[in-house]
Order: sequence, then structure tokens, then C-alpha cells
Amino acid sequence: APTIFYATNLFDRASLLVRYQVWEVATNMIQSHWLWGLGLKSFETNYPTYVGALQQPIIETNILHSHNLLFETWINLGLVGLLGCLWLVIQWVYQLVSIKEKIILATLGSGLAVVFFHGVIDVSFFKNDLSAVFAIIISLIYVTTQKSAKT
Repeated sequence: APTIFYATNLFDRASLLVRYQVWEVATNMIQSHWLWGLGLKSFETNYPTYVGALQQPIIETNILHSHNLLFETWINLGLVGLLGCLWLVIQWVYQLVSIKEKIILATLGSGLAVVFFHGVIDVSFFKNDLSAVFAIIISLIYVTTQKSAKT
């Protein structure tokens, strides 16, 4: 990795630079435990070991999560859990597109898209507040499709 991404003083601790290093650590964790993962809430406890193995100066010594939904799911649940989560997402999207009312479809679809786009730079449903929003969106998709099926 280019050395311009690593901090040499406190002024180089930009959020993107920190995330770049955290994502590098997350990638190393995934490579080491790609099938079964490390378990729930394991990123924080394993981060010091993996960041210490990097050849560049460490920007942050303690991070709670990987700041990426895909990485966090893979680290917590392994490839098997990741594939299971992707299957669930496909099922939710399939239910979503079956909604006939365009305004409801657009609203819930936008909400679901925001959760996943936000997941590129943060963890969308392994944090309490964001997981509640995600659960509400999924619940509304379910309730709407069940109501449509009855009518």
C-alpha cells in the first residue's frame, strides 16, 4: 500500500486514512479466518494483534468495528454466515419489488439502499441504533407484502 495513506503525526489522522488502515486489518482477519470468521464482537479484541503486524505506523490502536458492513459480517460470521446474510437480503429485495404501491416501494427501497450504501463506510446493522432502523425497514417490507397478499 502507498505510504501516503499512513499517519506520521496527529494531523494525518483523517477519517478516510483511519478507515483505510482498519480495512487493511479487516482484510487480514478475513484471510486468516475466511470460512468460519472470528465470532461476534471479535473485531475489537483481535484488532490490536492484527494492526501490530502491519509494517506502517499505526494510526489508531483501538477500534470497535471494521467500518464496513461486508467486512464486519465476514469477520463475525465467516463465509457461511456472509452467504446466509446475502441470501436474506436477496429475499427482502424480492419481497420489496413485489410491492405494487409505487410510493411505498420507493420509500422502503430508498431506506434499504441507504442502509447498504452506509454499510460501505460503517457497520449498518451490528450497531444498536442502526440495526433498529434496519429492522424497522425490513418489518415494514414484510407487513406491506403480507397486506398486499391478502387483498
